[in-house]
Amino acid sequence: MLYEVSLLWGKLTLTHFVTDFGLQSGAMAAGKAGQLEWQEGQPTQMDWLVAHSAINAAGVLAVTGSPLAALVEFMIHFLIDAGKAMEMLSYGQDQRAHMVSKLVVAGVAQWGI
Repeated sequence: MLYEVSLLWGKLTLTHFVTDFGLQSGAMAAGKAGQLEWQEGQPTQMDWLVAHSAINAAGVLAVTGSPLAALVEFMIHFLIDAGKAMEMLSYGQDQRAHMVSKLVVAGVAQWGI
């Protein structure tokens, strides 16, 4: 059982690199960090954070097939990236938190907890 969770953690980590870096545009990175000047009709920082977290959750759903794991990923990813945007976390802390969160998500997917 530990082997399965470890294997799933590895898959989720690879998925994280695709969704967190490969599928994140420069505008999304700047927008979720609050570095874009907001204009009427444009996405807000919250919109960017939600969109980015949803992309990461979609990756988890694709790998695990678990809507619960995807929901947990969405919530945790949003909180971590909001913490980074508020300068509560450094880049390194942000990425370490994402890697630890993948263990939680793997556990949820494996055991439904």
